[in-house]
Amino acid sequence: MSKKDSVRLRYTYNDLIRNKGVNAALLVILILSAFLTATGSMVMERLVGSVNQLFDEAKPPHFLQMHVGDYDRGELERFAADHPEIDSWLIEEMLGYDSAAIAWQRPSTGSPATSPTASSTTSSSPRMRNSTS
Repeated sequence: MSKKDSVRLRYTYNDLIRNKGVNAALLVILILSAFLTATGSMVMERLVGSVNQLFDEAKPPHFLQMHVGDYDRGELERFAADHPEIDSWLIEEMLGYDSAAIAWQRPSTGSPATSPTASSTTSSSPRMRNSTS
């Protein structure tokens, strides 16, 4: 060990001895930040794992096409049979519903609320109603 290294080591040691409170606080902050980093990485790993598991269970489509109007089911079956890269396919009928027709009202007063969690003077909770009825 050279004289320069010895001086640096002595200076560092004396600094640690003189400022015990500051060094202890820095050590606590360092340990807490390491703990929070490790916890955050564990949460991210579990989130990614759960999303992957959800996709495995749900089997979402790789391609989705929405269509309005009539279609020929036989033609779709022939198309799927002619293309071996299509593993499976599904036709799902969807409901056409105007979302602008949905409004929130308080059951006791009938007054509109801005959200389902809007504050009310009564203990009843708001419920969703179709405003066209």
